[in-house]
Amino acid sequence: MQSITPPLIAVIGSDGSGKSTVCEHLITVVEKYGAAERVHLGKQAGNVGRAVTKLPLMGKSLHKTIERNQVKTAKKLPK
Repeated sequence: MQSITPPLIAVIGSDGSGKSTVCEHLITVVEKYGAAERVHLGKQAGNVGRAVTKLPLMGKSLHKTIERNQVKTAKKLPK
């Protein structure tokens, strides 16, 4: 029985830890066995936020909410 969902490999690490380099090497090895694709999910929240703020009716309101949440989150981070 074959799986309908293809395998997934997640590379997780802090900034500057070499995730991109590992992924570059990993994708070349994995491609030898079949189709492979690299997908970056790291900072997608920012892209989604920018897209949401362009919505005609709710954009400005959502932008303000997103900014408030970013400020609150930043204040909670250790210094």
